[in-house]
Amino acid sequence: TENFKKMMALIALYDKRFDEAIAILENISQNNMFNLRRLANTYDAKGDNEKAKELWAKIANYNETDITWLYVRKQALEILKSI
Repeated sequence: TENFKKMMALIALYDKRFDEAIAILENISQNNMFNLRRLANTYDAKGDNEKAKELWAKIANYNETDITWLYVRKQALEILKSI
């Protein structure tokens, strides 16, 4: 299930197995802003700042009103200002 995949991705991220975490997260819904945030954070932890910035921009510019987007968008905009 998706929740199991999220947990496996978080374990991989915690263990600094970034490529494994990215592979898992890229196969989870890309319309969920929390999933995209996890993916952006993972790319950032890996040191792939360009891909992380691309994902933060995608989150910041998401064009649908969604309660998770409203929460994550603020964080995305703050991170984009600091990169």
